Amino acid sequence: MTIGSMHREDVKAALRKTYGSVFEFERLHQLPRKSVSDVLRGRPNQRVTSAIEKVLEATAR
Repeated sequence: MTIGSMHREDVKAALRKTYGSVFEFERLHQLPRKSVSDVLRGRPNQRVTSAIEKVLEATAR
């Protein structure tokens, strides 16, 4: 599943279900603070996008 096909709140909800918070996801994946928010608002960042999509793929199974 891709980020573009989901509502941003659904993406954040999937991250929270798996990691407890978006901040914890960013911390465990060594991503900059607020990077998920930036990507969900349209700022391109391939490393963050890839990390999010891996989690979405795992939760879709």
